[in-house]
Amino acid sequence: MNHNISTYRSLLLLIDLDKTDHELKVIGELFLSAMLDWPSDERLSIPESIAVFKLNFGDPLTVENTAHYHGPGPYSSWKGEAGIALSQLMAHALKHFGLTDFDAIIELLLNHYAQQFLLSSTQKPLQSQGYTYFQVYAGALSEVDQANWQNTMASYGLDTQYNTWSIETPLSMNLGQYQLVKNCINRLAPLKAQLMAAKVAFPDLEYNLKLVLWTKEEDFRLDQAQIQWLSELGAGLDAEVFPL
Repeated sequence: MNHNISTYRSLLLLIDLDKTDHELKVIGELFLSAMLDWPSDERLSIPESIAVFKLNFGDPLTVENTAHYHGPGPYSSWKGEAGIALSQLMAHALKHFGLTDFDAIIELLLNHYAQQFLLSSTQKPLQSQGYTYFQVYAGALSEVDQANWQNTMASYGLDTQYNTWSIETPLSMNLGQYQLVKNCINRLAPLKAQLMAAKVAFPDLEYNLKLVLWTKEEDFRLDQAQIQWLSELGAGLDAEVFPL
């Protein structure tokens, strides 16, 4: 399958969307843990990570040869932690799926998340799949100001979680970045005055609109009205766009 899940972040975000507990999800979380623990100047892609694991632990990867890292050089403890995660992954795959081939295990994992989130209900390719969320972060405020901010948000009828408040749009297929951002802005529009007032009262609040999108489109752009709307609110835009 041409699943186009090739990066740590893409797999992480797809697993985060999965609200159920199952054995493939456990394997995915262990694989992400191994990728995260492995020291590298740049985040490696999934194929690059697999190649590095085989180079350092042996090919084929097994429960036994990944359990202990004996290689030289710095960061050996972190490499050892990655190996432990890989060993647990292999043992879990053997127990629950009868698989010992690492490539087959990862292919099963990626195919599952592609079928669940990146294909239609009839398993047809999508033009896009994505969601947005808007977050207010109060972590830069003093404890006193955080408490005052929480009281202010409560007076607006908005519940905060710890030092954040957020609003999210549902996962939507075949909507471009413009429409996804528009949907989020439409949900925020009734609250714009309150959010702007809170920003005036607490200037160190951080406002950010996050777009997560898997898409066949090559370019990412907003229209001028959306840019102006976010600018008036003092909000940043963070976009993670993955190819389909």
